[in-house]
Amino acid sequence: MKRFLFIALLAAACACQAVNVGIFDGTRLYESRFDVQSGASMTTWRGLWEARGGVWQKTTTLTPQFLSGVSVFLTSSISTTWFTTDEQAAVVSWVKGGGTLIVTGDCLCTGADDAYNQLLNGFGASMESTGWHDYGPVLKSTRVTLDLTQVFIAGGGFLTVPDDATKLWLDSLGYVSGAVMEGVSEVGAGRLLVTGDTDMFTNPYLTSYPENARLADAIAAWAIGPFTTIAGNVSVADYIPGPAGVPVTLKLYQSGTLADVVKILPNASGAYTASVLSGGVSTAVAKPPHWLALKQTVDTSAPFTANWDFQNNGDADNSNSIGFGDLGTVLSNFGTTGATDGDLNGDGAVGLSDLGIVLLGFGLAGEQGP
Repeated sequence: MKRFLFIALLAAACACQAVNVGIFDGTRLYESRFDVQSGASMTTWRGLWEARGGVWQKTTTLTPQFLSGVSVFLTSSISTTWFTTDEQAAVVSWVKGGGTLIVTGDCLCTGADDAYNQLLNGFGASMESTGWHDYGPVLKSTRVTLDLTQVFIAGGGFLTVPDDATKLWLDSLGYVSGAVMEGVSEVGAGRLLVTGDTDMFTNPYLTSYPENARLADAIAAWAIGPFTTIAGNVSVADYIPGPAGVPVTLKLYQSGTLADVVKILPNASGAYTASVLSGGVSTAVAKPPHWLALKQTVDTSAPFTANWDFQNNGDADNSNSIGFGDLGTVLSNFGTTGATDGDLNGDGAVGLSDLGIVLLGFGLAGEQGP
């Protein structure tokens, strides 16, 4: 009951435009229960996508004509049927042209190893089997993983991905089980998200494991939005190089829950633009690596402006407070040069100026989300 209420609330809150999402019909799936549009095991997963405007488009074959009519393609658990050379070429070309491909794998005990790898090899990735059921740790906070620390893997494959892929989570044995490729040469203008498991998105695992439910909705949001544009200016105190390239992590909270995580990279004058998840009135919290976080209320229902003036430098350990940990970081690196922790003013060395920055801000704490 709770999951249907969640989906209904999401649909009511989301002014979503229809987005065509491609899926395979039953001829290319391992079992009919994995049919995203009608499978008995996929009702919760299906509801999350439809609440965001997803409209299903089924196919037996990946052709340029079919792919040109969808923005996203979601595999589900596929069969042992091999992909033809033409299908492989079509999907690679489509992704590099801007398409979003989501490959959800399996333990490969189904015998679909070659089929999955025919899809993935065109992007320098591959999948092998583990079949292990357990929690796996989330490696970093991203638009897909939000603030999750773990997800439950229902027995899937482990991944080999290019060095420039972002590894999202591991299985309990330490193998990569989720990764995303975006803004890298292998996918061009498109995006690829791959996970070694499909079962983790079926009803039993979405209803029993809240981590998986949040991950499932975040994946749908990452794939189809809706998005709007944030723009503004960033300034950073006590930093000689200025704001150019200082990475700012922006977190958006909607209805008190973390909904989006975005990296902002300002230019030399501090100006930036980024795409964020649309959702109406939200709390935005921004934090560079060694400044304290700031927050403000924004309206993401349309493009908006948010300026950030980070005055409190000194958070050397990135804990969002300035205290003994930061003092220890500076002192342990005191006198060193080069890219070392504790270089708070960006002059290439850790010295008295950096120590002074910590002492000036000692005891301060940054702002936080709801």
